[in-house]
Amino acid sequence: MNTPLPNAHQPCGEAAEYVTPWGELVAGKVSAAQTAGAFSAWELVALPGWERDLYVHHAVDECFYVADGHFDIRLDDPDRIVRASSGDLVYVPRGVARSLRNSANRAGRLLIVQTPGRLGSPRSRSGIEFCGDPENTTSGRGTAQKLAGESSRTDIIHHQEREKACEQ
Repeated sequence: MNTPLPNAHQPCGEAAEYVTPWGELVAGKVSAAQTAGAFSAWELVALPGWERDLYVHHAVDECFYVADGHFDIRLDDPDRIVRASSGDLVYVPRGVARSLRNSANRAGRLLIVQTPGRLGSPRSRSGIEFCGDPENTTSGRGTAQKLAGESSRTDIIHHQEREKACEQ
């Protein structure tokens, strides 16, 4: 039996781009629609000093694969920090609080895999509990609010970093 396969190749730089609830630009690599809801995958380019406040997914598990750079991933309490580098993978089950930070002095890249796949865009806040202070200007959401007037500049920086990654 020959089952038709969805397009399984996502060339670098040709993915659909979305803005997350934290104001980050991500590239969709595999959508939930392509996997019949089994999983979805997104690429995030994080500039130096980027952080994402503590949050919990109640409906999905997440894997963070560090494609390039160094990230601190906090799990549940302030003393439990995983220092992940290029090639490392960190699995975080649903219900566990997590926060992310680019700990390098250059842009880093994360591949974020969620299971089951999220139907809709990664901008959806459905099933996410934000635990941090949304006014904190050093966090992802706070930074997005602070840079609201500079969104085209931020998008250009993200595009430039993604293009550099595609050239490697």
